[in-house]
Amino acid sequence: MNLSVSVRQAAYILRIAPGGQDKVPEALLSSELIIGWARAAGLLDSTISWENFREIVRMSYYCDQPDLRKAGAAAGHLWRFIREMKSDDLVVVPHGGEFFVAKVAGPPTYDLTKVDDGSSYRRTVQWLNSGRPISRKNREIGSNLAYEDTGYLCQRN
Repeated sequence: MNLSVSVRQAAYILRIAPGGQDKVPEALLSSELIIGWARAAGLLDSTISWENFREIVRMSYYCDQPDLRKAGAAAGHLWRFIREMKSDDLVVVPHGGEFFVAKVAGPPTYDLTKVDDGSSYRRTVQWLNSGRPISRKNREIGSNLAYEDTGYLCQRN
């Protein structure tokens, strides 16, 4: 399997476990990427500034925090998922001792029926390798998968 990234692609690592719930099986079945922070509604509005975007996340999840650290980190993951990730970008999804690779196939969406389980923000994808997992022992990618963040940009050319 060729995992090279073209000039117009970025590669991301995305952990699909909003609220600590493993959503990888659901993502595979629905051909979607899933990210958490579902109560932070309205983030698909492209006119919202970074500061207002972060404030929506803060008011939805971190209003009791003394600073913007947690809200900023969460907003950063969501910003990359909603604003920076583009069609044809590649996404590596770690899952146990394996990972899946997807190609983004559409814009972000917000599914109102998934707010209660924290998984409203989604993106349609095409699962590569016929949706089969790849062992983390694969040296081409394995070392980057140790990174613990949710939505991490590996490369943007």
